[in-house]
Amino acid sequence: MSDLLKGFVATEVKRRLQSDLPHLRHPVAVYAKVTGINQGSVNLRILDKNKRVDKSYPEMPYVRTDLDLKYGDVVAAALLYGECIPYILGRVMG
Repeated sequence: MSDLLKGFVATEVKRRLQSDLPHLRHPVAVYAKVTGINQGSVNLRILDKNKRVDKSYPEMPYVRTDLDLKYGDVVAAALLYGECIPYILGRVMG
């Protein structure tokens, strides 16, 4: 009987996370590479923790920033409240 209860709890927790808290499935801060530069904005490509392109995210065009970034720079970006709208925190050194 306890296996049945464990299975029910696991299924319910997974369902609740997907429906009520989807933002917990993605990282809050990510690496991103500047793939294009426009006036007052840049295009970003999200990277994984090893700084390789994360194909589960599309390229994000026209991300506004006041920073003086160059093509190929790696930045740290926050995805606030699970939205897919990055806020650039700054350039990653090294």
